[in-house]
Amino acid sequence: MPENKAVQIAEKVGGFIKKAYTGKFRFLVIAATCIVFLYVMYFAFCFRPTPTYANKDHYWDDARNIAFRVVAAILFIALFLYGMMQFALRKLTVHKAAVIIALMGGVFVMIYGLSTPIYDYDGVWNQHDLYYGNTTTRYFMEDKGILDGGGGHFGMIMTVYRHGVIPEIVKLPDGSYDFTFMGVLERYQPKLFYLISGFYMRFNSLFVHCPEGIVSINGSTAYGLTNQEWALFESLRLLFTMMEWLQIYFIYKIFAHVGLKGKGLLIAFTLAIFSPMWCYFANWANNDGISTFFSIVAIYYAIRYIKEYKWYQIIMVALGIGASMACKLGGTLAALVIAPMLIYVFVKAIIATSKGQRIHTQKMPELVYITLQFTVLALIVFPLGLGFPIYNYIRYGQDIMFFSPVSNEALYIVNESFFERFILFPNSDLFRMIWVHHSNQDEAFGYIQDTSLITAVIKTSLYGEYGFGHSALQCTMLYVSTLVLIFFTMIAVIYRIIMYFINKPNDVNKLRFYVFASIIVVFYGWAVYFVNSFPHTCNQDMRYIAVIIIALSGIVGSTFMSLERNPLLPKVNKVGKYGLMAATALFVAMAFGTYLTISPWFYHI
Repeated sequence: MPENKAVQIAEKVGGFIKKAYTGKFRFLVIAATCIVFLYVMYFAFCFRPTPTYANKDHYWDDARNIAFRVVAAILFIALFLYGMMQFALRKLTVHKAAVIIALMGGVFVMIYGLSTPIYDYDGVWNQHDLYYGNTTTRYFMEDKGILDGGGGHFGMIMTVYRHGVIPEIVKLPDGSYDFTFMGVLERYQPKLFYLISGFYMRFNSLFVHCPEGIVSINGSTAYGLTNQEWALFESLRLLFTMMEWLQIYFIYKIFAHVGLKGKGLLIAFTLAIFSPMWCYFANWANNDGISTFFSIVAIYYAIRYIKEYKWYQIIMVALGIGASMACKLGGTLAALVIAPMLIYVFVKAIIATSKGQRIHTQKMPELVYITLQFTVLALIVFPLGLGFPIYNYIRYGQDIMFFSPVSNEALYIVNESFFERFILFPNSDLFRMIWVHHSNQDEAFGYIQDTSLITAVIKTSLYGEYGFGHSALQCTMLYVSTLVLIFFTMIAVIYRIIMYFINKPNDVNKLRFYVFASIIVVFYGWAVYFVNSFPHTCNQDMRYIAVIIIALSGIVGSTFMSLERNPLLPKVNKVGKYGLMAATALFVAMAFGTYLTISPWFYHI
């Protein structure tokens, strides 16, 4: 009897768990599980109450970090083997395969996101404009009676954490405001990212408690950073990694809703989520990653909206665009992608109204219904997205589209040919050096910036803008695998275009074509503008246009689908399909192997 009762209890518990993960609220249950899992992994392996490294080269001396990577590798391999077993048993559906790929991608992002310090003792972990421990950019906020945390990303976050307020533009003795680079730093940026980060640190402070003491940064304790503050700032890795995990879901849904199916969907999804760019965003204390996340959310709901016209969808579009802009004004690029979709819906509503037709199930007239939705969209986007820039303009006289005026000659790239810089591919930069060095003044040492924007964004998508201390082999293998994928895809795309004009299939997905094409045109076009308008700053970087990864991955998946459908030249189609699958698998293997075994990265010395 006891055994039977135990079996009954186990069956009830199993049924409850299954219902929780497959029922109406499964999304919330899965999200909660992921959050708990990340917290457990972080505090079991990665959390440190005080800085522990004498220098960056001692990172691999830590047994907990090695154990974390071993556990993550075992989990990754177990997921892969489970997928292979399901395939052998002919139980591997597209949905199940996508779930397995998503979990593997989550492990991939988690490895770098959680195990690499954002900015540890005497280390520079590929961050931008943190100004960690900098005392020269702090000033007394007279109206609030407090000393702010400085003008870098770190100082902005710490001011929110310490005081619940945002650092302001520096006021000069003559009453004017300082808009020089050292006076502004990141103060000009919209503030939502800093608010989210600072209050997340406050949340973690409810249960994170560290020994008393002042952290020494580069031999100085002048900044007064406590061990508690340091540990809470490092815990932001949890927030950023959770964001990247959630982004995996939205990337999959984008591909599904633009009509990618079968192996083409899986290839596009795999390439998109295994881009190393997301590893950086899972660990970067700047606003590029979170702005990109909200842009992807907005694009996903825009795709849903033009099909279904529902209220919650237009509200999510508005919140996505507004939040992306409130983190960084570059979020406006998502609005440029989405705007033609909304214009299409509006024109469709006008035509439907004139003909007495319906495009939705609501009782009110089409044009009235759509106009109301667009009004709500504007009422959300403009205050949320432009609230901070307008406030800075009214209070300080800062231009709405202000950009901190950097004039670093070491970053200036000399190349007068527009074609060579922005269009020519492949080019000599592709093979001259595997990474982008962050200065043009070290040519004697072999560190040369790419003049080509295309090659620069490829390299920065793999391993950022900096050189590396001990990672040449892993990075070279990753770079070679990426070039194999790129060149094979280029050949497949050219073949696909030729076959289109020969075969002229009538099943071209117009929505998919628009989404991918518009993302490429808008984001790459903006990158070209940015490089030309601000040539003395770090401008050739995938982190500014990371959304383009979705479009490029989607093109590969779409090309695979076209090879499956094309009735002409079956042997060539077969080579193309298996070639794309093999190139994708090689890229994933090299990306995972690199980020599993590589030590934290820093300036090449």
